[in-house]
Amino acid sequence: MVPGEIWVRWQVIGKKGHMKDVLLKMTDIHKSYPMAGMQVDVLKGVDLDLESGGVLAVVGASGAGKSTLLHIIGALDRPTKGGYHYKDHDVFKCSDRELAGFRNSTIGFIFQFHHLLPEFTALENIMMPLMISGKAKKEEIREKAQTLLKEVGLENREFHRPSELSGGEQQRVAIARALANDPELILADEPTGNLDTQTSHSVFDLLVGLNSQRGMSMIFVTHNMELAKKAKHRLRLKDGVVLD
Repeated sequence: MVPGEIWVRWQVIGKKGHMKDVLLKMTDIHKSYPMAGMQVDVLKGVDLDLESGGVLAVVGASGAGKSTLLHIIGALDRPTKGGYHYKDHDVFKCSDRELAGFRNSTIGFIFQFHHLLPEFTALENIMMPLMISGKAKKEEIREKAQTLLKEVGLENREFHRPSELSGGEQQRVAIARALANDPELILADEPTGNLDTQTSHSVFDLLVGLNSQRGMSMIFVTHNMELAKKAKHRLRLKDGVVLD
């Protein structure tokens, strides 16, 4: 099975006896890197399940392995050891080309640094992943990007370039861009790390609201325990090991 085909979902019994869909399951994930002639073990046997529509906060000190775990979930990096299934699909049996398709069609990425293209407007930045996917005509792409701008509250910033936007506005554009291909899963790495407290809560509340409205799943890495407590589930890492 390749990205874009119909997935057969796993079913597990929830705590109250109802059925829940397991979106992804990771088992005994290890990740090591060679460094200065030595092996650095970043992840040391991480297990993780996420139900469809779930919101998970990954917390821990710097160097705990949070971003490394997120990169593996997003198929940006391969584990040294361990299993990763997305629905019934064994992710890392895919070729690099298939993984690229999986990322583009299934996952939306939001990073601490917005990575907006400075020479393009807010609207054009959101249009970019849709144009790359080639799934629609340019006018349809423009209309969808305008709808997404409105969804994140920036319909009046359509023609502004990133340098003309505040930090919170830039992150909202990045969120809209991540939603462009209607992903099932949003992965956010310190999405409020560069924002003040008020703006952080505003951006986070936007993400949670989108999760509720769209039914998409979300995993986010954060140092902010106040924000982490708003997530339905939390996973705490220390030195590459899950504490709770």
